[in-house]
Amino acid sequence: MQFIDSRQINRIFEDQGRKRWSVAATTAPERIAKLKKLRKALVKRKNEFFDAVWKDFRKSRFEAWTTEFLPAIEEIDYAIGHLKKWMKDRPAKRTLILPTTHSYSRFEPKGRVLIMSPWNYPLLLLVSPIASAIAAGNVIIAKPSNKTPCVSAFLASLFESLFEKD
Repeated sequence: MQFIDSRQINRIFEDQGRKRWSVAATTAPERIAKLKKLRKALVKRKNEFFDAVWKDFRKSRFEAWTTEFLPAIEEIDYAIGHLKKWMKDRPAKRTLILPTTHSYSRFEPKGRVLIMSPWNYPLLLLVSPIASAIAAGNVIIAKPSNKTPCVSAFLASLFESLFEKD
């Protein structure tokens, strides 16, 4: 796994600040494409994950599949299936003062999101919030646990191969 210093983190953070508005403006099909890309890469590289989790925990493939891998895939699938609905504006009730107006709630991305994963379910507890942040249109800095070096290296390699640093 590659460790980066605070200057590199600050540079990535600033780069993300410039990119966040274009990411926030992405459409539902663009976000769904990112989620499908993540899902496909996870399925393709699942054996690497199973090997890594075995090295870190001695966790069997079956246990890793049922407690981490499958729930992460289900989380991505759920986001893919509901994303268009989540992105729609929701009408709000009219007020007594302005009865002829039309109001609505529009959900917007927060911008930059930091996700830090604990050690006990390193894949699930990193991929699940990342899927939500992608669905919401945010840029992400993710930090896997340093207590699971093999799974963390796998995750770093996975995300570096899928997405740009900014």
